[in-house]
Amino acid sequence: MQDILYHIHTLMPMQDAARAACASRCFLRSWRFYPRLNLNVNTLRIDKRAPSNDKLTMDFISRVDPIMLNHAGTGVKMFKLTTHPCFSLHPSYVDRWLQIAFAPGIKEFELEMTRVSKMDYDFPCSLLSRVASSIQSFLLGGCSFHPGIQIGQMSTLTSLRLRSVKITEEELCGFLSKSCALQRLLLSDCHNIVVLKIPHLLELNYLEVLHFRKLEVIDSGAPKLSTFIYAGPPIQISLGEALLQVKKMQMFCDGSPDALHYGSKKLPSIAPNIQKLYLSTRNEVGFSLTY
Repeated sequence: MQDILYHIHTLMPMQDAARAACASRCFLRSWRFYPRLNLNVNTLRIDKRAPSNDKLTMDFISRVDPIMLNHAGTGVKMFKLTTHPCFSLHPSYVDRWLQIAFAPGIKEFELEMTRVSKMDYDFPCSLLSRVASSIQSFLLGGCSFHPGIQIGQMSTLTSLRLRSVKITEEELCGFLSKSCALQRLLLSDCHNIVVLKIPHLLELNYLEVLHFRKLEVIDSGAPKLSTFIYAGPPIQISLGEALLQVKKMQMFCDGSPDALHYGSKKLPSIAPNIQKLYLSTRNEVGFSLTY
């Protein structure tokens, strides 16, 4: 009976599961192992009209802290934490919550920090060593990410998304080289990167690169890449072994006066077997081509 109730509890949305834990001792015990934690101002029902951001931040802490400190630290399969719009949140709170969330068995992780923040958050990369054999989807936003030699092989990671993340070219390439099962790579606003080097990832089939301020070169060694999406000015693009594999390409070149010329003349040579090409720019009329 206890196992059945626990299973029912895990299937409830987080808000309903929390209410049930307040009303039942049985559900209170299973709440400590609740597997899907999605923490943001909306799911926590926090009034965003607080008189100050400090008050909003304290309300956020007062909701998240008890949830995490009362959790057993095991059983978490999905953990999502979005701190927006709490720009005065001290990094020590996030460190404390992540120490609890990162336990063997977690499959999906998302951390999106407030991009306009009083304090830069440096993601504690050592935590990834705990979950290298289970993590499948990993998203970071609005923070620094400096993976080094302390991170081993990420053998189960299939999806990686980095948004407004401070990371060097060498750090990103090194992390990717350890993610042999990676299938989807989505990168946006990573402004420290000039040359984006994608190593020989046998399973990578989807690559999205959006709005890098300094980017000059994309050099991919992924042989099975089939979908490529890019937003930014015309740059040097090399798809390596995937030259004949890419079938779908989308290019968003707002602000570039020669975007359509670049797309119609250069892209077919970059991906000669392309079947669907979509080009968009503010200065010229966008179009879609199907071959």
